[in-house]
Amino acid sequence: MGCGRLLLGAAVTAGLLGLAPAAQAGAPTPEQFAAMGTFTVPSITTTKGCANYPYGYRLSPSSPDWTVEVTVVGPGDLGIAAEVLISGADPTAGSRSLTLCSSSTPAGNYSMRGRITVSDYPDQYSGWLTPTTFTVRAPATAATTQPAANSPRCVKARKKAKRLGTPKARKRAQRICRQTRR
Repeated sequence: MGCGRLLLGAAVTAGLLGLAPAAQAGAPTPEQFAAMGTFTVPSITTTKGCANYPYGYRLSPSSPDWTVEVTVVGPGDLGIAAEVLISGADPTAGSRSLTLCSSSTPAGNYSMRGRITVSDYPDQYSGWLTPTTFTVRAPATAATTQPAANSPRCVKARKKAKRLGTPKARKRAQRICRQTRR
């Protein structure tokens, strides 16, 4: 009986001192995955054609061996762009650029999502980072920037044409007002 109490006392002491065997870490929880990284994307106004738009990221994976699949999703869950960040090739924090084309990127609210996979050999665990939302606006056009009739240059030319009253001045004012419309 004395020997049993001695073993029990040794086990309790070892547990209090942190000498007990470590519990299996297992897969991270969804909250832990969400805390492993963030994206920073400013609002975007597309330009005519295709262009690169910067975004930032900061990762804190639970393992030195990781990958992140980055996906940009637009209105109606339409996938617009995707890329992969890989440990060993990409730093855990930095900036990248996203190529968007105005013809295939409608205006609206978008989200950047990341699926992180961490390797704790021989196991691999995957989960979602916290998504980031941003707004894409259509490219500005001359019609939306300033109406021709109200542009300062057009107003000035019309006043001058009215003051002079000549056909040459009227034609010049018409030409100037047409130019500001484009």
